[in-house]
This record gives sequence, C-alpha cells and structure tokens, in this order.
Amino acid sequence: MKKPLDEKQFFIIKKEKYSWATNYSIHDRTMYTLTNAVNALTKTIGGKKLNNKYVKGYLKSIERIARKNPGGFVKDYGEFDVSDWIEDVRYNLQNEYKK
Repeated sequence: MKKPLDEKQFFIIKKEKYSWATNYSIHDRTMYTLTNAVNALTKTIGGKKLNNKYVKGYLKSIERIARKNPGGFVKDYGEFDVSDWIEDVRYNLQNEYKK
C-alpha cells in the first residue's frame, strides 16, 4: 500500500562517481525540502486553509521538479520555511485564476 504524500520523507541524493566506485549519500543532512513543503501545506493552520485539491497538485509538481533536477531544486527552494511555502501556493493560485 502506498503512503499518502504527507507521510513520505524525501531526501536529495548526491551521486559521487569515482574510477573505482560510485557512492550515494544524502545531499545535505539538514535539508529535507520536500518534507518541509508537505508539512507546511498539510499540517499547519495556514496550509489547511488553502485549496486541498490545488495543494496536492502543487506538491506533485514540486516533487517532479525535485526528481528532474535535485541540485536546482535545493538551490531554488532549499531556504523556504513554512510561510514561504504557503505564500508560494497563494501567489500561484492568484495568478492561475487571472489567466
């Protein structure tokens, strides 16, 4: 059975390739950017006030971005805190309805 998105933990994996071996490690042990996004948007009062259907789609889109380009994702979103995630969703919601 699959875990719901809000119960998953995400890690950015760093691949180091040497002539004798390939090592994989957690990119930055203190950075759990996707987990922070999920918690901010599903478990906080501000996050729970947002459109749940939109938040699920937003989190899936963020997860796709992280899988495609982990380094760029950490660079763009690594410093986000709870209020930044909520603000980003609100901004995106407002701009989508203007189109």
